[in-house]
Amino acid sequence: MNKLGNRLFMMIFPNFTKLEQINTSDIKSAQVIGSTGEIKSLDFMVPVSNAYSIFYARMSMIKNPLEIQLTLNDGRKIDLDASRDYTYHSKETIQRLNQFMTDLDISVRKTEPLH
Repeated sequence: MNKLGNRLFMMIFPNFTKLEQINTSDIKSAQVIGSTGEIKSLDFMVPVSNAYSIFYARMSMIKNPLEIQLTLNDGRKIDLDASRDYTYHSKETIQRLNQFMTDLDISVRKTEPLH
């Protein structure tokens, strides 16, 4: 999804977008990028503008970046963003990421289990 028009189409009509399935045998390496320490929260303020209230969740995800970077055998790199899940449900997200990483072959994993 490199073109802006394709991205807009995907956001407006998600049911028409083609999903790509990745087999675990196609993954050359996988690593978790980001911090899984204490979640950095934003100061609670009475929103003085609608813009602040609209972007509050996005700003919180920016302060707590977390993604899984997959490198495939054909050289493509795919970044799977887990920031939103981690921001709202940190314990469950860490459990799921650990399960995903342990399901992969040990030679593929580039990250130790998360805490």
